[in-house]
Amino acid sequence: MLKLPQSAYVSLRRHGEETYPHECCGVLLGQIGDNSVRTVTSVARAGNTRTDSAHNRYNIDPKDLIRIQREGRGRGEDIIGFYHSHPDHPARWSQTDLAEAHWFGCSYVITSVEKGKAVLTNSFELTGSGENHKKLVDEKIEVSPPEGSPDGNRPQKMRAARGQPIGRDHAAISASPNDPAFVARPAGKPVYYGFQVLDDVNVDGFTLGKITDFEEEPCDSGDAFVVAPDNSRAGLVWEVHEPPYFEEVRPADPERWGVWAVSFPFPMTDRENARRNLQTVLPRLNEKWEAWRRGGGTKPR
Repeated sequence: MLKLPQSAYVSLRRHGEETYPHECCGVLLGQIGDNSVRTVTSVARAGNTRTDSAHNRYNIDPKDLIRIQREGRGRGEDIIGFYHSHPDHPARWSQTDLAEAHWFGCSYVITSVEKGKAVLTNSFELTGSGENHKKLVDEKIEVSPPEGSPDGNRPQKMRAARGQPIGRDHAAISASPNDPAFVARPAGKPVYYGFQVLDDVNVDGFTLGKITDFEEEPCDSGDAFVVAPDNSRAGLVWEVHEPPYFEEVRPADPERWGVWAVSFPFPMTDRENARRNLQTVLPRLNEKWEAWRRGGGTKPR
Protein backbone atom coordinates (compact mmCIF):
# COMPACT_ATOMS: atom_id res chain seq x y z
CA MET A 1 0.00 0.00 0.00
CA LEU A 2 1.09 3.57 -0.71
CA LYS A 3 0.08 6.32 1.72
CA LEU A 4 0.10 9.89 0.40
CA PRO A 5 -0.68 13.21 2.08
CA GLN A 6 -3.30 15.07 0.09
CA SER A 7 -0.79 17.82 -0.73
CA ALA A 8 1.48 15.29 -2.44
CA TYR A 9 -1.43 13.69 -4.30
CA VAL A 10 -2.55 17.06 -5.64
CA SER A 11 1.03 18.11 -6.43
CA LEU A 12 1.93 15.13 -8.60
CA ARG A 13 -1.37 15.33 -10.50
CA ARG A 14 -0.90 19.06 -11.08
CA HIS A 15 2.64 18.40 -12.31
CA GLY A 16 1.20 16.17 -15.03
CA GLU A 17 -1.20 18.92 -16.08
CA GLU A 18 1.57 21.53 -16.19
CA THR A 19 3.84 19.47 -18.47
CA TYR A 20 1.04 18.23 -20.78
CA PRO A 21 1.31 17.10 -23.59
CA HIS A 22 4.66 15.80 -22.33
CA GLU A 23 5.17 13.29 -19.54
CA CYS A 24 6.14 14.64 -16.14
CA CYS A 25 8.24 12.69 -13.66
CA GLY A 26 9.34 12.91 -10.07
CA VAL A 27 10.37 11.08 -6.92
CA LEU A 28 8.42 9.99 -3.84
CA LEU A 29 10.27 10.28 -0.54
CA GLY A 30 9.32 8.91 2.85
CA GLN A 31 9.61 5.70 4.85
CA ILE A 32 8.80 2.02 4.39
CA GLY A 33 7.02 0.58 7.43
CA ASP A 34 5.51 -2.70 8.53
CA ASN A 35 4.06 -4.97 5.82
CA SER A 36 5.98 -2.91 3.21
CA VAL A 37 3.57 0.03 3.59
CA ARG A 38 5.22 3.03 1.95
CA THR A 39 4.36 6.40 3.51
CA VAL A 40 5.19 9.49 1.45
CA THR A 41 6.29 12.58 3.35
CA SER A 42 7.38 14.69 0.36
CA VAL A 43 7.59 14.63 -3.43
CA ALA A 44 10.39 16.03 -5.58
CA ARG A 45 9.82 17.11 -9.15
CA ALA A 46 12.40 16.16 -11.75
CA GLY A 47 12.98 17.23 -15.31
CA ASN A 48 12.18 14.82 -18.14
CA THR A 49 15.37 14.42 -20.14
CA ARG A 50 13.67 12.47 -22.97
CA THR A 51 13.60 15.35 -25.45
CA ASP A 52 13.32 12.86 -28.34
CA SER A 53 9.95 11.44 -27.23
CA ALA A 54 8.80 13.38 -24.17
CA HIS A 55 5.11 12.84 -25.02
CA ASN A 56 5.29 9.11 -24.22
CA ARG A 57 8.61 8.50 -22.46
CA TYR A 58 10.39 9.88 -19.43
CA ASN A 59 13.82 9.74 -17.87
CA ILE A 60 15.12 11.30 -14.67
CA ASP A 61 18.63 12.72 -14.90
CA PRO A 62 20.90 10.60 -12.64
CA LYS A 63 22.38 13.81 -11.22
CA ASP A 64 18.88 14.94 -10.21
CA LEU A 65 18.23 11.56 -8.61
CA ILE A 66 21.46 11.68 -6.60
CA ARG A 67 20.70 15.22 -5.44
CA ILE A 68 17.12 14.33 -4.45
CA GLN A 69 18.32 11.24 -2.59
CA ARG A 70 21.01 13.22 -0.73
CA GLU A 71 18.62 16.00 0.25
CA GLY A 72 16.01 13.47 1.35
CA ARG A 73 18.44 11.62 3.58
CA GLY A 74 19.29 14.93 5.21
CA ARG A 75 15.63 15.11 6.25
CA GLY A 76 15.47 11.47 7.29
CA GLU A 77 13.63 10.40 4.11
CA ASP A 78 14.38 7.60 1.67
CA ILE A 79 13.35 7.17 -1.96
CA ILE A 80 10.26 4.94 -1.84
CA GLY A 81 8.84 5.47 -5.30
CA PHE A 82 8.50 7.44 -8.49
CA TYR A 83 5.69 9.06 -10.43
CA HIS A 84 5.03 10.07 -14.00
CA SER A 85 2.11 10.99 -16.23
CA HIS A 86 0.51 9.42 -19.30
CA PRO A 87 -0.77 12.20 -21.57
CA ASP A 88 -3.99 11.04 -23.28
CA HIS A 89 -3.29 7.46 -22.27
CA PRO A 90 -4.64 5.22 -19.50
CA ALA A 91 -3.10 5.21 -16.02
CA ARG A 92 -1.61 1.76 -16.37
CA TRP A 93 1.96 0.69 -16.92
CA SER A 94 3.39 -0.08 -20.32
CA GLN A 95 6.06 -2.62 -21.24
CA THR A 96 8.47 0.31 -21.50
CA ASP A 97 7.55 1.40 -17.96
CA LEU A 98 8.29 -2.11 -16.72
CA ALA A 99 11.57 -2.38 -18.63
CA GLU A 100 12.79 0.94 -17.22
CA ALA A 101 11.72 0.27 -13.61
CA HIS A 102 14.64 -0.93 -11.47
CA TRP A 103 13.89 0.01 -7.85
CA PHE A 104 12.44 -3.15 -6.33
CA GLY A 105 10.02 -2.65 -3.45
CA CYS A 106 9.21 0.88 -4.61
CA SER A 107 5.93 2.37 -5.84
CA TYR A 108 5.42 3.55 -9.41
CA VAL A 109 2.57 6.04 -9.63
CA ILE A 110 0.96 6.86 -12.98
CA THR A 111 -1.58 9.63 -13.64
CA SER A 112 -3.55 9.77 -16.87
CA VAL A 113 -3.88 13.34 -18.14
CA GLU A 114 -6.74 13.80 -20.57
CA LYS A 115 -6.67 16.94 -22.70
CA GLY A 116 -4.57 18.65 -20.04
CA LYS A 117 -6.67 17.51 -17.05
CA ALA A 118 -5.58 14.82 -14.59
CA VAL A 119 -8.14 12.00 -14.51
CA LEU A 120 -7.02 8.76 -12.84
CA THR A 121 -4.04 8.09 -10.59
CA ASN A 122 -2.94 4.49 -10.00
CA SER A 123 0.04 2.95 -8.23
CA PHE A 124 2.03 -0.23 -8.83
CA GLU A 125 4.74 -1.91 -6.75
CA LEU A 126 7.82 -3.30 -8.49
CA THR A 127 8.28 -6.86 -7.25
CA GLY A 128 10.38 -9.85 -8.27
CA SER A 129 13.73 -11.51 -7.74
CA GLY A 130 15.64 -9.74 -10.49
CA GLU A 131 15.47 -8.01 -13.85
CA ASN A 132 14.35 -11.18 -15.63
CA HIS A 133 11.53 -11.88 -13.17
CA LYS A 134 10.22 -8.48 -12.25
CA LYS A 135 6.62 -7.29 -12.47
CA LEU A 136 4.51 -4.28 -11.56
CA VAL A 137 1.68 -5.22 -9.21
CA ASP A 138 -1.43 -3.14 -8.47
CA GLU A 139 -1.42 -1.48 -5.06
CA LYS A 140 -3.91 0.68 -3.22
CA ILE A 141 -3.38 4.39 -2.67
CA GLU A 142 -4.50 5.92 0.61
CA VAL A 143 -4.68 9.72 0.63
CA SER A 144 -4.79 11.57 3.94
CA PRO A 145 -6.60 14.92 4.30
CA PRO A 146 -4.63 18.05 5.20
CA GLU A 147 -3.44 18.52 8.75
CA GLY A 148 -5.84 20.66 10.71
CA SER A 149 -8.89 19.61 8.69
CA PRO A 150 -11.84 18.14 10.61
CA ASP A 151 -10.77 14.67 9.47
CA GLY A 152 -7.03 15.30 9.67
CA ASN A 153 -6.38 12.07 11.54
CA ARG A 154 -8.52 9.88 9.26
CA PRO A 155 -6.97 8.46 6.09
CA GLN A 156 -9.20 8.44 3.03
CA LYS A 157 -9.14 5.47 0.69
CA MET A 158 -9.24 7.71 -2.35
CA ARG A 159 -9.29 4.81 -4.80
CA ALA A 160 -8.00 1.36 -5.32
CA ALA A 161 -5.60 0.83 -8.16
CA ARG A 162 -6.16 -0.69 -11.56
CA GLY A 163 -8.01 -3.71 -10.17
CA GLN A 164 -11.24 -1.72 -10.02
CA PRO A 165 -13.31 -1.94 -13.22
CA ILE A 166 -13.98 1.26 -15.14
CA GLY A 167 -17.50 2.39 -16.02
CA ARG A 168 -16.98 3.02 -19.72
CA ASP A 169 -19.64 4.45 -21.99
CA HIS A 170 -19.30 2.07 -24.91
CA ALA A 171 -21.45 4.31 -27.11
CA ALA A 172 -19.02 7.23 -26.74
CA ILE A 173 -17.02 8.01 -29.87
CA SER A 174 -13.26 8.26 -29.40
CA ALA A 175 -11.04 10.71 -31.22
CA SER A 176 -8.49 7.92 -31.64
CA PRO A 177 -8.97 4.43 -33.11
CA ASN A 178 -6.54 3.04 -30.52
CA ASP A 179 -7.83 4.57 -27.28
CA PRO A 180 -11.15 4.71 -25.43
CA ALA A 181 -13.16 7.93 -25.53
CA PHE A 182 -12.30 8.94 -21.97
CA VAL A 183 -8.63 9.02 -22.98
CA ALA A 184 -9.06 10.46 -26.49
CA ARG A 185 -11.90 12.89 -25.87
CA PRO A 186 -13.18 14.56 -29.07
CA ALA A 187 -13.02 18.34 -29.29
CA GLY A 188 -16.08 19.99 -27.80
CA LYS A 189 -17.04 17.10 -25.53
CA PRO A 190 -17.31 17.76 -21.78
CA VAL A 191 -14.88 16.52 -19.15
CA TYR A 192 -15.51 12.87 -18.13
CA TYR A 193 -16.84 12.13 -21.60
CA GLY A 194 -16.40 8.43 -22.24
CA PHE A 195 -17.48 7.38 -18.76
CA GLN A 196 -21.04 6.19 -18.19
CA VAL A 197 -23.73 8.67 -17.11
CA LEU A 198 -26.43 6.91 -15.06
CA ASP A 199 -29.53 8.69 -16.31
CA ASP A 200 -31.75 6.99 -13.74
CA VAL A 201 -29.53 8.05 -10.81
CA ASN A 202 -30.90 11.58 -10.76
CA VAL A 203 -31.84 13.90 -7.91
CA ASP A 204 -33.30 17.37 -8.58
CA GLY A 205 -31.69 17.55 -12.01
CA PHE A 206 -28.25 16.33 -10.89
CA THR A 207 -27.14 13.02 -12.41
CA LEU A 208 -24.42 10.66 -11.23
CA GLY A 209 -21.78 9.31 -13.60
CA LYS A 210 -19.55 6.41 -12.70
CA ILE A 211 -15.82 6.10 -13.27
CA THR A 212 -15.35 3.16 -10.91
CA ASP A 213 -17.88 0.53 -11.99
CA PHE A 214 -19.47 -0.30 -8.63
CA GLU A 215 -22.18 -2.32 -10.39
CA GLU A 216 -19.71 -4.77 -11.88
CA GLU A 217 -17.73 -5.00 -8.64
CA PRO A 218 -19.23 -3.52 -5.44
CA CYS A 219 -16.59 -1.56 -3.52
CA ASP A 220 -16.26 0.81 -0.60
CA SER A 221 -14.33 3.56 -2.43
CA GLY A 222 -13.95 4.85 -5.95
CA ASP A 223 -14.32 7.70 -8.44
CA ALA A 224 -17.42 9.25 -9.99
CA PHE A 225 -18.71 12.55 -11.35
CA VAL A 226 -21.86 14.64 -11.23
CA VAL A 227 -23.65 16.24 -14.17
CA ALA A 228 -25.50 19.42 -13.19
CA PRO A 229 -28.75 20.64 -14.83
CA ASP A 230 -26.72 22.82 -17.25
CA ASN A 231 -24.52 19.80 -18.19
CA SER A 232 -21.49 21.20 -16.32
CA ARG A 233 -19.61 18.62 -14.31
CA ALA A 234 -17.66 17.99 -11.12
CA GLY A 235 -15.56 15.04 -10.01
CA LEU A 236 -16.15 12.90 -6.92
CA VAL A 237 -13.68 10.80 -4.96
CA TRP A 238 -15.98 8.80 -2.72
CA GLU A 239 -15.87 6.23 0.03
CA VAL A 240 -18.51 4.59 2.17
CA HIS A 241 -17.73 6.08 5.56
CA GLU A 242 -19.20 7.48 8.75
CA PRO A 243 -19.09 10.21 10.01
CA PRO A 244 -19.72 12.27 6.86
CA TYR A 245 -17.17 14.57 5.27
CA PHE A 246 -16.97 16.80 2.20
CA GLU A 247 -13.57 18.18 1.18
CA GLU A 248 -11.92 19.79 -1.83
CA VAL A 249 -9.48 17.69 -3.84
CA ARG A 250 -9.14 20.03 -6.80
CA PRO A 251 -10.41 23.61 -7.14
CA ALA A 252 -12.93 24.64 -9.77
CA ASP A 253 -11.76 25.70 -13.22
CA PRO A 254 -13.59 26.81 -16.38
CA GLU A 255 -14.26 23.21 -17.41
CA ARG A 256 -15.59 21.75 -14.15
CA TRP A 257 -16.72 22.98 -10.77
CA GLY A 258 -14.07 21.16 -8.80
CA VAL A 259 -13.31 17.65 -7.58
CA TRP A 260 -14.66 16.73 -4.16
CA ALA A 261 -13.80 13.99 -1.67
CA VAL A 262 -17.08 12.83 -0.16
CA SER A 263 -18.35 10.12 2.16
CA PHE A 264 -21.42 8.03 1.35
CA PRO A 265 -23.59 6.48 4.08
CA PHE A 266 -25.03 3.66 1.97
CA PRO A 267 -23.13 0.73 0.39
CA MET A 268 -22.48 1.26 -3.31
CA THR A 269 -24.09 -1.98 -4.41
CA ASP A 270 -26.78 -0.80 -6.81
CA ARG A 271 -28.26 2.28 -8.45
CA GLU A 272 -30.88 2.88 -5.78
CA ASN A 273 -28.21 3.18 -3.11
CA ALA A 274 -26.19 5.34 -5.49
CA ARG A 275 -29.19 7.66 -5.83
CA ARG A 276 -29.60 7.80 -2.04
CA ASN A 277 -25.93 8.66 -1.65
CA LEU A 278 -26.17 11.39 -4.29
CA GLN A 279 -29.15 12.83 -2.43
CA THR A 280 -27.11 12.91 0.79
CA VAL A 281 -24.27 15.01 -0.65
CA LEU A 282 -26.36 17.07 -3.06
CA PRO A 283 -26.87 20.11 -0.77
CA ARG A 284 -23.11 20.68 -0.63
CA LEU A 285 -22.66 19.92 -4.33
CA ASN A 286 -25.41 22.38 -5.22
CA GLU A 287 -23.63 25.07 -3.19
CA LYS A 288 -20.40 24.49 -5.11
CA TRP A 289 -22.18 24.49 -8.46
CA GLU A 290 -24.00 27.74 -7.68
CA ALA A 291 -20.76 29.37 -6.53
CA TRP A 292 -19.05 28.28 -9.74
CA ARG A 293 -21.87 29.72 -11.84
CA ARG A 294 -21.78 33.03 -9.96
CA GLY A 295 -18.05 33.16 -10.60
CA GLY A 296 -18.58 32.95 -14.34
CA GLY A 297 -17.98 29.23 -14.89
CA THR A 298 -17.98 28.19 -18.52
CA LYS A 299 -20.81 25.84 -19.41
CA PRO A 300 -19.83 22.91 -21.65
CA ARG A 301 -21.35 22.70 -25.06
